[in-house]
Amino acid sequence: MKRRQKLSFTEHVDVGERLCRLQREWQELYVLVANHYPLHSKVVKKMKQANNAMCEARSVMDTQCCEDDPEMFVPHIYYPGGKQNDAKS
Repeated sequence: MKRRQKLSFTEHVDVGERLCRLQREWQELYVLVANHYPLHSKVVKKMKQANNAMCEARSVMDTQCCEDDPEMFVPHIYYPGGKQNDAKS
């Protein structure tokens, strides 16, 4: 069986930016829904579960990026709270 290739550093940067945007948008939707329905309602619980799953996916991808290319790894690839221009490309 042929082994799959790992993501390149550039691909990790792209995935990180996209996941960040998706999670930010999902959080906005979650807050909108949570402001209109009880927190214990099924819809709010499911939206929160999806948000938590995205958080977990970002964390796992962050770890994977570090394992794939430890010399290129910078923490703001999947958590761009700081300067994004610091990413080595």
